[in-house]
Amino acid sequence: MVEIVNPRASARAAGPISYSTAGADALAQGADALGRAFAIREQQQGDAYAAKTIAQAKLDWTQRQADMRNNMAESGDGYSAGMAKDWEAYQADVLKNAPAGARNKIQEAFNGFGADLVGRATEDEHAQRAVWATDQYAQSEQLAINRVLIEPAQFEAVVLRQLRTVLTRVPV
Repeated sequence: MVEIVNPRASARAAGPISYSTAGADALAQGADALGRAFAIREQQQGDAYAAKTIAQAKLDWTQRQADMRNNMAESGDGYSAGMAKDWEAYQADVLKNAPAGARNKIQEAFNGFGADLVGRATEDEHAQRAVWATDQYAQSEQLAINRVLIEPAQFEAVVLRQLRTVLTRVPV
């Protein structure tokens, strides 16, 4: 309780004037509770936004990876690097536009998913390179056979060249 003394008070109104702060205290408590309620609501909205954004990103990028894998260069060159670059750009854009209450959850989920995505892309690229290299060797062998069929005198030279290629082949 706060006491205020009014010096202009008439003689009949003797004594200090008293005002209660109970109303102000209740108002402050109400404002504090309202602030907490808004913070909880903002966090819930952030969680809901993050959940939908993460699920949508995983769906979109799983499909995108399948599409990119189907359109990968025959040798596989640049596939995983391109995937990593595109993912980083996408992630930055999503985080830039996400509400503050959702950014940490999205970032955490994207870190793990992005690592998995690029890891799978790297495996796909290596598998594609192995297929390509095997195909290149098979085509080389067929060309050598065709050469011998055209000119049988080349048999010994072709066989030696093919053996040298096979024996010096570096695993992909």
